[in-house]
Amino acid sequence: TTEVITALSVDSKEKVDKLVDIALASGGKISNEPQDHGWMYVRSFEDLDGHIWEVFYMDESKMPKNQ
Repeated sequence: TTEVITALSVDSKEKVDKLVDIALASGGKISNEPQDHGWMYVRSFEDLDGHIWEVFYMDESKMPKNQ
């Protein structure tokens, strides 16, 4: 089970990678495979207490339009 899932928005794909890479180097574990939807990029990790962090970048100008 997971006690807490936290989603954190950042300003770029590069910041997503940097933050998650720092977390993994500090003992975190990959939670899910990275997801790149073109307009949204997400990586997630599990911290030392078992909490899940989802770090994402979203470019709303590239978001698909509903038809």
